[in-house]
Amino acid sequence: MARKSILEDFPHMPMATPPSKLMGALGIETLIANLGLTHKQLIENGVIPDGELFQVFEGDWHLYFELEAGLEMEFDAESEVFQSLYITLVKSTPLTVAYAGELPAPFVAGMDQRMAREWFGPSQHYSGPVRMPAPVWQTGGWELLTLPSDRFPNVTLMLNYLESLEVKMIIFSLIKPDA
Repeated sequence: MARKSILEDFPHMPMATPPSKLMGALGIETLIANLGLTHKQLIENGVIPDGELFQVFEGDWHLYFELEAGLEMEFDAESEVFQSLYITLVKSTPLTVAYAGELPAPFVAGMDQRMAREWFGPSQHYSGPVRMPAPVWQTGGWELLTLPSDRFPNVTLMLNYLESLEVKMIIFSLIKPDA
C-alpha cells in the first residue's frame, strides 16, 4: 500500500508516534500536525524524546531542539510552544548538516523552485536573491507558499533557496492568530 502524501488527509489531532533515529516521512508529518503544542505536551504524547531546549544567544525569543542532524524544532522562549520545523536539505555552510532521512511527499531532496511552484502554486511572497555575509554569500532568497487551508489551517510553508534555486531548507511554521 502506498503511503499517503502530506497533502492528503492531514491529521489535526496530536499523534503519539515516537520518532525513530532517522525521523522519516511519517515522523515529519507527525511533527507538523503537532505544531502549536508545548514542549512538555510533545514529550508527554510521545512525539519527541525528553531533552533540553537550547537558546542560540542570550535574549533570543526562541528555543531550539535538534531531533537529529538537519531536523530542528523552534519553540517560543516564554511559552515553549512549538512554532516551526526546519528541515535542512543542503549543507550550505561549514556548520550546517543536511537531513538524511525520508521526506513526506511531494518533497524530495534536490527539489527546486520550479517544482515547488508546480506543487503549491505561485508564491505568496518571494524575496528574490539575497546576498549574505560569509560563509553564505549569494542565496536564491526565500518564498512563502500556500498549503491547502482545509488540511493545513494553521501552517505556512517557507522555502529557502540556494543561488541555483535548489531548495536549501524547508520550514513549516505555525500561523499566529494575530498574523
